[in-house]
Amino acid sequence: MIRNIVVVILIVRSAYICLIKNKQTFRYFSENQQLETLWTLLPAAILISLAIPSLRLLYLQDETWKPEFTLKVEAHQWYWDYELPNLLKSVDHTIPITSTYTLPTAQDLTPKLGATHLLEVRNRAILPTNSVIQILVSSADVLHSFTVPSLGIKVDAVPGRRNAWSINIKRPGIYTGQCSEICGVNHAFMPIVIEAAPYKTLLTWLKELIKGTLS
Repeated sequence: MIRNIVVVILIVRSAYICLIKNKQTFRYFSENQQLETLWTLLPAAILISLAIPSLRLLYLQDETWKPEFTLKVEAHQWYWDYELPNLLKSVDHTIPITSTYTLPTAQDLTPKLGATHLLEVRNRAILPTNSVIQILVSSADVLHSFTVPSLGIKVDAVPGRRNAWSINIKRPGIYTGQCSEICGVNHAFMPIVIEAAPYKTLLTWLKELIKGTLS
């Protein structure tokens, strides 16, 4: 304690002596209103130029378009329920899909090239490309988060509340994600797999699925 006080006293004393003995003055550089104005306005202009397009993108993300299709997502501990109410326009029938984590088999325990770890499910959500799709997300138990980074989706699943998000998938492919809200002991086993394909290629699969669910 005494050592710290002595060090502080020496530092203050040295600074005081330097101020007294220093006879130099900076008459022309003590202030510069033009320079101060410039380094205040320039960063402000940069921030405004970044904020305008960012606010526009945030507005467009929250904008609710007129959807061509709707995907209803309900989160559970620890799986997802999907409903495709109007995916097949000619048939007024809801298509339920339960997506659960696929347990690895003995031959899958050895890592292989192209294999996905904790990102495969039994049933995928299949959506059409080049269509405006509205995703309605809710939860049946605790807080979850429906997150697919490659599609720019991160929607909280809140019990008793339905959050909406709109997407338009341009390219066919398989898009993976996970629940990004800690929701219990098996939080790491809630993968999301969305398979995007042209609408025409889905018709056969949809009709077979509907026949299977109705029979």
